Amino acid sequence: MKYTVIIEKGESSYGAFVPDLPGCIAAGKTENEVLNLIKEAIEFHIEGQHYAIMSTLVNTAIEATYRNGYIIVKMESGVEIKFPINKNRHLVKGTNMQLSNIEISPYGLHWPDLDEYLSFKGLLEGDYGQYIGRQTSRCC
Repeated sequence: MKYTVIIEKGESSYGAFVPDLPGCIAAGKTENEVLNLIKEAIEFHIEGQHYAIMSTLVNTAIEATYRNGYIIVKMESGVEIKFPINKNRHLVKGTNMQLSNIEISPYGLHWPDLDEYLSFKGLLEGDYGQYIGRQTSRCC
């Protein structure tokens, strides 16, 4: 899978981050160095997500709520999954009542009023369903 990487030049170094992978960042003295480091950071981040996905198989969602533009899922283990509704073309059109009507299954979330279903596996991989707007090109 390819991800968009944003590289920024500072006064004495370069920084990089991946918008689709919250917390996935790197810094280096050169653009080449930061690109190599962000590639490693992406691999490390994905490995961590796969561990979280496996944990989800033995973990249970105990609550799913809509609040301030975000869907928040609390798992039995204390893990919290949070994502913005503006990343999903179906959810962004929903009313507060429709967004709050969330059914929890062992494998994901369902909004019956909006005919939208998202799996926990997908959410943990940063897939929030039907994206809004044009996809940018991906790298790494």
